[in-house]
Amino acid sequence: MSSTKKIIFYHLPPIIWAGLIYFASSLPGGKVPLIEGMDKVAHFGVYAIFCWLLHRSLQNNNLEIIRKYSLIISIILASLYGLGDEFHQYFVPQRFSHVGDLIADILGAIAYCLVYISIQKNKKTI
Repeated sequence: MSSTKKIIFYHLPPIIWAGLIYFASSLPGGKVPLIEGMDKVAHFGVYAIFCWLLHRSLQNNNLEIIRKYSLIISIILASLYGLGDEFHQYFVPQRFSHVGDLIADILGAIAYCLVYISIQKNKKTI
């Protein structure tokens, strides 16, 4: 795969996803369409997907050390982005920072990694 195609296919999606998260968290309170009480589920899912995209990108990195620790790095990056997102929301009108949202973000990232590990183990036993 050419370098340009690799960037577009593997490295651009997590950047776009991060931009979508930033855009959604920049909307004033009440403008984000969520079913009442489902915000933690949304955080969990959004960050599970974000971690998947980060992991996919890191797995296609040229450095072996990054590929080797890609799951851990993905969790750390997703968690730090979640922390930054909560900080950012503090300054958005009618939005609030919640530790519960950050916890849901981190748990979503961890859940992706646990599913990935489980799938990899199942592949080895077949």
